[in-house]
Parts: sequence; structure tokens; C-alpha cells
Amino acid sequence: MKRELLPVSKFLKDYAILPPKLETVTLKTLVAAGYYLAEDVIAPENLPGFFKSRVDGYAVDAAAVENASPSHPLELQLVGEVIMGERTALRINRSECAYVPTGGMMPRGTNAVVMIEDTEKVSAGTIRIFKTVKPYENTTREDEDYRAGEPLLKAGTKLASHKLMGLLYAGIEEVTVHRKARVAVLSTGDEIVEPFEELKPAQVRDSSSYSIVLMLREKGFVAERLGIVKDDPETLRKTIHDSWDRFDVFLVCGGNSVGRKDFTKTVFNTLGDPGVLVHGVRIKPGKPFIFALAGGKILIGLPGHPVSSYVTARLLALPVLVHISGGIWDPSPDAKVTAEQPIPSEKEREEYVRVRLEWKDGKVFALPILGTSSVISTVLKSHGLVRIPAGVELANEGTELDFFRW
Repeated sequence: MKRELLPVSKFLKDYAILPPKLETVTLKTLVAAGYYLAEDVIAPENLPGFFKSRVDGYAVDAAAVENASPSHPLELQLVGEVIMGERTALRINRSECAYVPTGGMMPRGTNAVVMIEDTEKVSAGTIRIFKTVKPYENTTREDEDYRAGEPLLKAGTKLASHKLMGLLYAGIEEVTVHRKARVAVLSTGDEIVEPFEELKPAQVRDSSSYSIVLMLREKGFVAERLGIVKDDPETLRKTIHDSWDRFDVFLVCGGNSVGRKDFTKTVFNTLGDPGVLVHGVRIKPGKPFIFALAGGKILIGLPGHPVSSYVTARLLALPVLVHISGGIWDPSPDAKVTAEQPIPSEKEREEYVRVRLEWKDGKVFALPILGTSSVISTVLKSHGLVRIPAGVELANEGTELDFFRW
């Protein structure tokens, strides 16, 4: 009997968010890279905290130079200089100005800066102004960057390096985050051997578990490979059971279809309730995807072919890991690209086709790298995947497509 396949969108909406989020920890900001915030971070003070110049020039009252031009320059009395990194006591009248460096504090009585290249020093005490400026031009106000009490980052934000830059600028010493998911990855199959072994007839080197571990580490998770398990349900069950307390998630590559030696679903159902919730997703490659919950753990079965395994880990398993780690999965594509030529697709399933990108005539074009999910070279030749929606048999030349980087 043909089983009903779950649409990708329904899996992401209804199942990927089922497991509870992992517990929270408080970390020093300097070591929090890659974690997801468990609560909003609030600005403790106004920043930059003082009225400052954005350029090297002369601090003025903008009204005093409103008619200045190259043909009708105005002259102001130079009454002092702002020292970088020091509070200035200077107070400027409308007929006066003061030199201020980039980042220097604006003197009282001033509200704009004339760039130094728009001036001329006539004498030690006189500056000629050749350009008008508007109030607050070339300056940063004391609360222009952050205002005390406003959220800097929302809960669920991943602390990438550019986000940490903003927190460190605000003096945020500690953050509350969800701990990183711990993921075990293993391959199954009598035909699977280690990558550096000499192949015997009908054997296949294990690239799936290694590549997925590396991908998950690149994404910021704690991933470990448990090795290769032969096609024996008891061995698979024992391998998972022996590492049960060390991991939050188990990813099993292979054994997910309906063949005589496909035991993954059966084993998952022996490990606790509620057991397997999804077996089969309307996606190509990767139809035999399995999603199960058991005893507080997440069990995911990935297809055996390396390309299918990697694609489903990227598109279906990764959103689950982001969710339990406190993040909010964004299903948006990385870019929009244009089909360089017609791309055939299987109408019944949402298909992800490997493509190579080319820049031409101001557009990014996608050229399909065709091949089955067992052909690894298609990955090496491609930059990522384009999505062909279910119900579409052919994406015509010129069609705009969603693109996802590897």
C-alpha cells in the first residue's frame, strides 16, 4: 500500500517545532558565538552616550554658516581644539568654531561639523568656511545608536560575530542562551566501509555521516560520529541506547525505506513513546525521511544515498536543531536565480535540483547539474540547490527560482 507523503511545508510548520527547547545557560558574551539567545538583550544606556563628530572638521552652529559657499565664504574665529577621548569644556558662540576629530566630542553651542576639506585656515585664529551645513550634519547624537531600555537583540537570535560586535559595543558582559544541541550521526549498511579502506566489489565508502557531522559543526552544533552499524536491528538499537544519555538527537543515515533490511523505523519505535511521527516527506531527493520522538530524544532517519542524506539533513533536520537550540528557522531562500535552461522535475514531489550559478547580463543564472542522488559528483560541480515546487513538471528557461546554498 502506497503511504501518504507529508508536504515539506507541513513538516516544518507542525513537526519540526514539536520538541521542547533545550535548557538555558548564562555565558560570557565573548564565548557565546553560535548560540541562540533565550531572552531579549536590552540596551543598558544611551550610546554612543555623547554628541560626537563623524568627520575631521570644525564644529559650528549650523545657523552661523547657512549662507556659506565657495563664492561667498564666511569666516569664523577658531577658539580651540577637541582632544580625542576626552570630555571637552569648550563652549562655542555663533561667530566661533573649534577643530574636532572624527569621533571627538562636540563642544556646547555647536550642532554640526564642516568637513576640513570645505574650509581654509586663514590664520592661527581664523577659519574660512566654503560650504553650508544643516543642523546635526556630520554628527552622531548621544542616543542615535542605542537608546537605554530598547531591545538590542530579540530572543531566538543567533549570536554571529556581527551580532556580538553590537553587544560588546553596548558593554553586555553576559547573555542567557539555550545550550547547543548535541547530535550523534551514524551510517547503516552491510556494504558501508570507512572512507580510506580499499573497496571490495559492491562496497561503498561512508561519506554521509562524516559530511553531515562537518555540516552541523559548521552551523554551530555539537556533532559526533558514532561510526557504521551493520544491517542488524539489535545492533542499531544497542548503538543508540549505549549513547542515549550523551546526545539530544540521533541522525541515522540509511535503512529508512521499505526494503527487507530497512530497520530504522522499527528500531525507533522500540526506543520510547510516541515513536515515529513521520515516515515519508514529499521531497526529492529524500522521500524516506523519518522523524520520531522517544523518551525526550529526537530520532531522525535520513536516506542512505549520500546526496539524499545531505540534502534532507540540510533542509529537514537542520530546522529541528535550530528550534531546540532556541532559534527561529527561516525557510526563506538564500537568493532568487533564473533558470538558464529548462529544468525537468518530478511533479508529485517538491524537488531540489543541484545547480551551478553563472553571472550574465546583470543576472544570476542557474544551470542544472543532473544526476541521481547516488551521483556524488553532482555536489562537487554545484553551488547549491534550486527548489521546483510540487505540481511543476518543468521549470522553463527564464523562470525565477528559489536558491539555497549548500
